[in-house]
Formats: sequence, structure tokens, C-alpha cells
Amino acid sequence: MWKLIVAIIVLILIILFISFNIENVSDISFIFYTAENIPVYLTIFFSLLVGALAMLPVALGYRGKKKKEKSIAIMEQEINSSFDKQFAQDGKKGKKRKKKSKKDPDIDIAPTQPTDAT
Repeated sequence: MWKLIVAIIVLILIILFISFNIENVSDISFIFYTAENIPVYLTIFFSLLVGALAMLPVALGYRGKKKKEKSIAIMEQEINSSFDKQFAQDGKKGKKRKKKSKKDPDIDIAPTQPTDAT
């Protein structure tokens, strides 16, 4: 509702601006061409439009980067929550203890020092 009221007020201000400046004209000089008798309000609106179009790629690039960072953060949260769930389930089941293997005392698997056979 408030957006509609603000939009109507802005449109009324634009119409008032145009009506007060309808008779104000100027010549716009491009390098090789001069446009004559161009209303001032058209010059201002065209300048505003060109500025908005020039800023559009910057705004969309920032939004894309922000959206990408947000999606990465969401993926990290999903991964962390899945690990948390898995560890919570492992905790409920109880830890399985590994069987202690009995080493055969006859087998020596410790590394030996090289000896000089010469």
C-alpha cells in the first residue's frame, strides 16, 4: 500500500517538474552534431537513464557474487548438518570397539638397522 502511495507522489512530482520546465529548451552539442531546442526535462531524464544503464552491470555483478557466496554458505551448512546427524547417530548406537589383535611374539615387524656386510 505504501509503495503505491510513494509511486503516485513521485509521479506527481515528475509531472510538476515537466510542466514547469516545458518551455525551457537548450541546445545539446555532440562532437559533430548539435541538437537544437531539446527540452531540459528530456535532457535530465535521458542522463538519468544512461547513468542507470551504466550502473546496471555493476549492480548485477555484485548480486551474482553475493548470491554465489550465499549458495556456498548454504552448502557448507548442509554438509555440516549432515555430518552432525551422522555423528549423532553413531553416538546413539554406541561406539564399536575394535578387537585387540594379539601379536605373535615370534613375528618381529619392527624395522631393522642395515648392517655392513663388507
